Amino acid sequence: MLQRRRGHVVLVSSIAGRSATAMNGPAYTATKWGLRGLALALAQDWHATGVRVSAIYPGPVSGAGMFASAGFPAPAWLGTSTPAQVARAVADAIEHGRTETIVARPVPRLVAEFGATAPEFVGAISRAKGRDLRDKMLAVRQTRW
Repeated sequence: MLQRRRGHVVLVSSIAGRSATAMNGPAYTATKWGLRGLALALAQDWHATGVRVSAIYPGPVSGAGMFASAGFPAPAWLGTSTPAQVARAVADAIEHGRTETIVARPVPRLVAEFGATAPEFVGAISRAKGRDLRDKMLAVRQTRW
């Protein structure tokens, strides 16, 4: 792509790459923040080369991801996007050259936006709402291994 001076790299991260919460845990969150850092650094490094970079941050996705792998739906208050919405966001990011795109319902979108400016506030809310949910998902996974 760099030799041809055109192309587009898309990294699919997670909304956890925008805000640390008790629900996602440290290892998952760190890897998603790493993808964000990689995308932003590549976008800067490859500026004016003709190669674009986009990071996509899905929130919970119906029928996919950590809730689906744990065998239960995301809580109604959290909401989910569809796989088609994520795919459309990827296509839009490529078409419009967007470096970052959040694909999420209102609650996780707000968490992602406030996470950078008010991490303690978001942490307190996530501990109250998300820690039990994470523990349930981990328990389900342990019984399957």
